[in-house]
Amino acid sequence: MLNDDYFRGQEWLFDLIISSYYQARRHKRSTLNQLNFELDLERNLARLFEDIRDRRYQLNPSIAFIVTNPKRREVFAAHFRDRIVHHIVYNLMIDYWERHFIYDSYSCRLRKGTHFGIQRVAQFLRQATGNYHHEAWVMKLDVDSYFTSINQGIMWELLGRIFTDPRHKLPPEYLDLLAYLLPIIVFARPTYDVSLRSRRQLWQALPDHKSLFWVAPDRGFPIGNLTSQLFSNIYLGELDIFVKNTLKVRYYGRYVDDMVLVDRDRNFLLWARDQIETFLNQRLLLRLAKRKLYLQPARFGVTFIGGQIRPERVYPGRPLQSHWQEYVYITRDLDHGVEWRNNCESYLGQLRIFRYL
Repeated sequence: MLNDDYFRGQEWLFDLIISSYYQARRHKRSTLNQLNFELDLERNLARLFEDIRDRRYQLNPSIAFIVTNPKRREVFAAHFRDRIVHHIVYNLMIDYWERHFIYDSYSCRLRKGTHFGIQRVAQFLRQATGNYHHEAWVMKLDVDSYFTSINQGIMWELLGRIFTDPRHKLPPEYLDLLAYLLPIIVFARPTYDVSLRSRRQLWQALPDHKSLFWVAPDRGFPIGNLTSQLFSNIYLGELDIFVKNTLKVRYYGRYVDDMVLVDRDRNFLLWARDQIETFLNQRLLLRLAKRKLYLQPARFGVTFIGGQIRPERVYPGRPLQSHWQEYVYITRDLDHGVEWRNNCESYLGQLRIFRYL
């Protein structure tokens, strides 16, 4: 029976675990890991509490697979128990880091995302061109193999600011918990004892620099983890501040590692690109993708995170349209039950939004 002696004055930790459990199970209620965890929910939550309280928590093996849409990527799915811990870390850190992110960073942020980012870039184009009465230029950049290239040492250095900044507003017990859990997540090797769920041919078709199985041991974070999304924002948050405060780029936005810059001076954008490349190389040990420089007049529009932004309006991107058409086609002869209707509503909801952009 749970009593004061069991908690040892750490009821706050158990409350964190419970709230993070409810967050972790959203949209994951049909996964095998989650179902197995809930078969003995009270005992599993108690064990997780005890492991963290007594400082013997360890990560479970991940499940790795390859996705091919919209492009080929290697994904690591954390065990459900570890997903709860990811939410604990995220919840403790997000308020502090939100105060450090620029306004136009769109990934993994409350009330910001793809549609907000598309709206903002459309606004950039209108403002820079005077509602398309003047010439302006739009440039897109992205980082080469971003998630597999993040340096764990630099990431740990950036995360460490929360422990030394007096503005963090976290009580000592929360900071102590972060100091314990963060190194476990930052320096984890998800390729150890992993379960592979995709055909070997799919991995063979993936370039070595895009797989955590082949990068240096001090590089990379797994795509698919909530903490990886937050870490990726913190890491390139350094670049955001450099672009806004040092380079003085007025119209700049970023979604994960996809960046958009807009200006009336084409040469200024080319200069900014060189400065960004130098900063990435020297400060963050990253490289720009060489073959993906996109620079053209704003009147031709730009495609950004799923939206085709044009002077007359914003259209849904081709991947979204093709996914919708493919789903309708492959499910045409299936039972159109509740799940099918929910999926259709999800697609139509995304498509409807573009009517109002």
